[in-house]
Amino acid sequence: MLACIGAAFLPESLDWKQCFHDALDMTATLYNRGQMVIPAKARKEARLSQGDVLSVEIQGDGRILLVRLQRPKKPKPAKARLLRRKDTHPVLIGTRAPTEQELKTALAEFP
Repeated sequence: MLACIGAAFLPESLDWKQCFHDALDMTATLYNRGQMVIPAKARKEARLSQGDVLSVEIQGDGRILLVRLQRPKKPKPAKARLLRRKDTHPVLIGTRAPTEQELKTALAEFP
């Protein structure tokens, strides 16, 4: 897309209409607290995902460059343990909540 910004950088194979269309296709709106949404197409092409840390570099003349610093580390799976409470049933803690299908399967196996 940067190739389409100035006429001097335009390769002969690109048409100015295509550049104009691509530029309009990748727009974002700045919201009241300085927040914006990066278009999905741009995120996919840059391989950005939730939790990525980005560096913001000001390049002047209204241009901002976002550079991914590092991929986020995957969280370690929590170790499940059984908590036995006095005068009540034991509870499994440290795991994700079971899905509805998992609950139905477990209840079907219950005598």
